[in-house]
Amino acid sequence: EEGLDKNIKVVQAALETFDAVNSVKQISRSDIKTLIEPWTGSMLELDDLPLPIVLEATLREGINRQEQLDKIKAKLSKLDVGIQVEQYDEWVKHLWRFTDALRLISLSMAVLLIAGLVMMVMLASRTSLKLHYNTVLLLHNIGARDDYILQQFVINGVWLVLRGAVAGTLVSIVVAIALSALSSEVQSPLLPQLSIRPIHIVMYMLLPVVSALVAYVAVRTSVQSMIENMN
Repeated sequence: EEGLDKNIKVVQAALETFDAVNSVKQISRSDIKTLIEPWTGSMLELDDLPLPIVLEATLREGINRQEQLDKIKAKLSKLDVGIQVEQYDEWVKHLWRFTDALRLISLSMAVLLIAGLVMMVMLASRTSLKLHYNTVLLLHNIGARDDYILQQFVINGVWLVLRGAVAGTLVSIVVAIALSALSSEVQSPLLPQLSIRPIHIVMYMLLPVVSALVAYVAVRTSVQSMIENMN
């Protein structure tokens, strides 16, 4: 133990010799446990683990950080090859880039889902119109207005989409509640805490409405163009 404390002081003194280093302090074992516990969970006994010795060095502003870090690594490696120098801000930058990538992927998936919904509704509406072509033509010949025919297809298409959206929303609510209950029992960042907030409830309620509006526009646009071509 005395030899370890001596080595720590030697490393700390070596860091303090650099003009670029503003301050150096040792992170206590209790603080290291606090940092590690979210990743390991509360059920793992950290006292039995060989936790590393961590020294936190703060660099001054307005310096060439990479150049100074290279000098620090070179000097510390001469003291002990097992010493590792890590720059947390670089890790944070990678984390932010990863988070931005996940957001972009989520947005892309949402756009693809909406585009798929529009294409599916338009295809179903056009197929339905072709299947009932003779009926539509008969109604048209006996004096039915195009607006009336269009309205019937729009009501049917919106109703089908609305039923599917409501069913899908209910299933997603059940899954969200189950995941929220599961995440509250497992204390690990691999399964982050999930909670249903008022904004989530509002979004769930808006899903069927938005789906119905998308279906309305898609059905009306596609069917109207086909009816106009029949005239």
